[in-house]
Amino acid sequence: MSFVVRVSSACLLIGVILVGRDAECAVQDYIKINTERHNFTEAEKACKTMGFDGLAITNSPEEFAYIVRVTEWLRKFWGLWLALRYNPEVGSVVWDDGTVPAPDMPWITLTGQMPKNPKDHQGGLRKSGVLSLWNESLSRYSICGNRE
Repeated sequence: MSFVVRVSSACLLIGVILVGRDAECAVQDYIKINTERHNFTEAEKACKTMGFDGLAITNSPEEFAYIVRVTEWLRKFWGLWLALRYNPEVGSVVWDDGTVPAPDMPWITLTGQMPKNPKDHQGGLRKSGVLSLWNESLSRYSICGNRE
């Protein structure tokens, strides 16, 4: 099961038909919350199969707050994969578009440092609504999105 939520106030999705005040409505105005659990790689493939660029990137406090709000009910059960990966070239976690998450994004650090093998870990939104790294083989829900 999955559903699409409104990100743009000008557009609304009804079934598979985009309805809006103008012709500017497009799938880019939406994120898709996939309630089928997958590991990170499978989640990314599922997003692409559904017509999205991949897992969602949240670059602003407003986008992040929106995602936290609309996933609150679902996060009671599992976390959600986002487009966060460890990049060994820069030695940190980056979004799939190459940008570094904003320093004020809420992260959880269980030990105060990166996992022993961060290349095997990807990022997502924990039940508590903060970002975290998990082993990429874990099964989680996911948030799909498009890059502009």
